[in-house]
Amino acid sequence: MSLPPGTRLGLYEIVSSLGAGGMGEVFRARDTRLGREVALKTLPSAFAHDADRLARFKREATVLASLNHPNIAAIYGFEEAASGPALVLELVEGPTLADHVAIGPMPVAQALAIARQIADALEAAHEHGIVHRDLKPANVKVRTDGTVKVLDFGLAKAMEQGSGVHADLQMSPTITSPAMTGMGVILGTAAYMSPEQAAGKSLDKRVDIWSFGVVLWEMLTGRPLFSGGETVSHVLADVLRADIPHSKLPAETPAPIRELLRRCLERDVKARLRDIGEARIVISEYLANPSATATPVSAPPRRRSGVIGAVAVGIAAVSLAAAATMAFVHFRERPADERTLRFQIASPDNLNADLIELSPDGRSLALLAGGRLWIRPLDSFTAKSLPGTEGASFPFWSPDSASLAFFSQGKLKKIAVSGGPPQTLCDASAGRGGTWNQEGVIVFSPGATGSLYRVSAAGGVPTQISKTTGSHRYPHFLPDGRHFLYLAREGPNTRGIVLGSLDGTPPVRLAADDSNAVYAPRASTVSGAGPPGYILFVRQSTLMVLPFDPDSLAVRGDAVPLIEQVGALAGAGFGLFTASSTGALAYGSVSQSRPEFVWRDRTGKPVAPAFPAGDWPDFRLSRDEQHIVFSQFESGNQDIWIRDLTRGIRSRLSFDAAQDNLPIWSYDGLRVLWPSNRNGGSYNLYVKAATGEGQETLLLKLGTPTGWATDWSKDGRFIMYQIPSATTGQDLWIAPGDGKTDGDVKPFPYLQGQFDEQNGAFSPDGRWVAYNSNESGIDEVYIQPFPASGGRWQISSGGGITPRWKGDGTELFFIAADRNLMGVPIRTSGASLEPGTPSRLFVIPSIQGLVNRDEYVVNAAGTRILTSAQTSDASASLVSVIVNWQRTIAR
Repeated sequence: MSLPPGTRLGLYEIVSSLGAGGMGEVFRARDTRLGREVALKTLPSAFAHDADRLARFKREATVLASLNHPNIAAIYGFEEAASGPALVLELVEGPTLADHVAIGPMPVAQALAIARQIADALEAAHEHGIVHRDLKPANVKVRTDGTVKVLDFGLAKAMEQGSGVHADLQMSPTITSPAMTGMGVILGTAAYMSPEQAAGKSLDKRVDIWSFGVVLWEMLTGRPLFSGGETVSHVLADVLRADIPHSKLPAETPAPIRELLRRCLERDVKARLRDIGEARIVISEYLANPSATATPVSAPPRRRSGVIGAVAVGIAAVSLAAAATMAFVHFRERPADERTLRFQIASPDNLNADLIELSPDGRSLALLAGGRLWIRPLDSFTAKSLPGTEGASFPFWSPDSASLAFFSQGKLKKIAVSGGPPQTLCDASAGRGGTWNQEGVIVFSPGATGSLYRVSAAGGVPTQISKTTGSHRYPHFLPDGRHFLYLAREGPNTRGIVLGSLDGTPPVRLAADDSNAVYAPRASTVSGAGPPGYILFVRQSTLMVLPFDPDSLAVRGDAVPLIEQVGALAGAGFGLFTASSTGALAYGSVSQSRPEFVWRDRTGKPVAPAFPAGDWPDFRLSRDEQHIVFSQFESGNQDIWIRDLTRGIRSRLSFDAAQDNLPIWSYDGLRVLWPSNRNGGSYNLYVKAATGEGQETLLLKLGTPTGWATDWSKDGRFIMYQIPSATTGQDLWIAPGDGKTDGDVKPFPYLQGQFDEQNGAFSPDGRWVAYNSNESGIDEVYIQPFPASGGRWQISSGGGITPRWKGDGTELFFIAADRNLMGVPIRTSGASLEPGTPSRLFVIPSIQGLVNRDEYVVNAAGTRILTSAQTSDASASLVSVIVNWQRTIAR
């Protein structure tokens, strides 16, 4: 069944296609009643038109819906519409286990952590009399936080009277052989079918135990157990008769796990492991104490204790309490002239809507898309771009809805919505939000870390109005124009949504959530008693509303959920939602927030996965392509972490209570350098062995509110770093990086003009530096000698940022203003340099959240480019709008 985006199936609106298989096609859809995204699985036409099988399927779906387990993707319901029936399923983001095993063998600990969750899911289903029958890596999702979700539980049984032959051994969930006809049809994927399935015999829960063993085998070895057959029949023959080469398991496979696999992969059903719960016990006990002997898998089944029963009762009670809380927010019937209006608008040019901001009058929506600002009136079908806003971030409106302020090229700027060039107000090296009151005062966060400042909307010198050793960001004025909300990212006891003021009144923490916050007054058309207004913020992908009185500055109740699956910028604590003072609300989907990274060839074609989708703020890839270093918040504190891409293991590198971010590798990958504000709030550079051994040491005292290293020369002698100046903007400096670690090395300026010089990168031979500067009015890429000797060559034309060298220095890459990756041949002779003609390679997808510094990485040979795999699909280019949203809140 073909369902283009925008098609309605009952209460559900199709957003995009997620894939197809023998059990039907799966679509991403939006629940128009609850405002959440779901997966819709439509049924094959032959199945949908068979009344008996359809009735049986409904009965099975009812049973499956009773499964409530954290490792089982839920079934929400069954939808019947004119276009055909469909299952409504939980939408699970992230790669499948098939994606992981395609890369190669997993480390034992990682494989067993996944296997334990699969076993837990199977055990819960078996206790309800439900057998999966089609367990395989493609039916297992692994979220970036490590949570496993098993998909399509019991659907094979519900559809077992199907027919047809599918030769795709990995992805087809339905296959038949000549012996499998009529009432005895057995469904499953050939390579993961049990022998009794392949032989058309009767089945019980032990069919899942066999498939579990095959999946665990594949995780450990990186190869399917049965993969040598040319056809389905050959594979089925191997399932029935081929030897199982236990000797090919990795040498590090523990003895208890080898024995577990032997018992799971017994062809004789009577000799096979009888209960998947025993597999879970073996794996759990091994992971808890790898040096101890695991419980024998032949042990008799364990009876559930009274303690477990009491826990189950407690969970049920908590679930009832959660349901009662959720019931506080519901949708109500209203006369036609008072109903809530819901609709979606498309982002311009089908680009990702990275950020959205409703105007105070509720008439227009500002969108950050394709690296520039657009204005979309809500009563119009089109959006217009605002010239001069290239590279913009975190826009916010003037109170009269006539202008927008935004951050770009290290400055805070403003632009009239009606047209005209932008005006620079002041410096802001890496702005993180602002707000504008009726008196023409702007409060803003000038950097990724540090305090809040105020400046006149006419421009001038900013004045600091808050104090922090962490980060104060995303301010939002209350109606009085004196008080404002903001997000404080400091220690675990001081992080949260805070009430601040222009007059220096001590700040008050209103909530402990790591989110931006927006105040919206109560709609004047809503009758009855209720709070004067609400504070909106995101808590774990759910938009929450907190009753709040702006006159007394007091919270008037508990926060309650409003909309699920609301997106957020990865690692930035910024929810993708916005509200006007007139009762309009807009939000973006959660699907926009987790980029995936792939290697592409020079035409942009994906050639290999790089590492799993997830939040990797500030990541840098090591030159051997085996590790990434990144910053991450844990318990409200930002530290440096390293992820081993081969083993899938992350390890923490810094442990102090300050903010550590923006790390870079030494050229040989043995050391990591990063800035930290652990010294009274000012930033300095620290270095530590990449292995984690020893303590980090102070390399260089910066003493600036922001600053970070941009590159480390190949010979290790020099570090290039970037710091702000009140008179010269962003400057590039050099410090010796040859091992002195007392903080007293003598730095010197390399580029310190009146413009912003950024993103400095040493050539591999250390004789040249590429960088971008805005001296022409827009950022362009330049090359000049190192040490500086007066010569300079402009490489880009019409805009360019983020230069990167090929491994031998014969080519320079950069991102053009239109987001195309450009490659420029470079020839050098003595003190002379000759750039060639730039060639356009492919468009670099914008990484959501503005927190991933490496938007692309070129391998040493210049043949592969690592980029985000984000695409401008329908789910990323739609913004949901609700007018009169307050009417959905019950009093």
